[in-house]
Amino acid sequence: MSALQAQWFFGEEPLKISAVTPSLWRAVFLLKKESATHIEMALRPRQRIPARLAAFEALLEGQWVSAWQYGARKRFWGKVLYLRYVLAEPLQAFVQGVPTLWDWMDTLPEDPALYEHSRLLVWTISHEGYVFARLEPEEVQALASQGFALEACDTCPERVRCLSRSC
Repeated sequence: MSALQAQWFFGEEPLKISAVTPSLWRAVFLLKKESATHIEMALRPRQRIPARLAAFEALLEGQWVSAWQYGARKRFWGKVLYLRYVLAEPLQAFVQGVPTLWDWMDTLPEDPALYEHSRLLVWTISHEGYVFARLEPEEVQALASQGFALEACDTCPERVRCLSRSC
């Protein structure tokens, strides 16, 4: 299936993750980590980069301030500092070790998004538990077999210009 046939889907991260209720964010990350080349995260502009990310400083490709949410045509109240990292193996392992999307707040930057170079693959809203992913039909089936209910997202970023500086 070609990448052009992929479609955007929306799903919600379960509030309580357990052995029987897995993390949608982690499941999507595992599907996309091989094709993803970059990860972006959001901080409030005056918030410092967390110490937990210091080991990945050499992978930090860029940072900028914006009032726009990743692929959505939605403005934030105020400005957000975006951090863009090359998603090399050590950072992949770190990201995979973050148990849920809910953990991408407070001590970590919020709203992780995955890119294949400048092409948006996955974007999230951590504090809402929202996961938006560009998925192939077989990926949708794989997630459904794990018990995740996904909805097609006709208003997702496919129709929106890229807002990242790397595009």
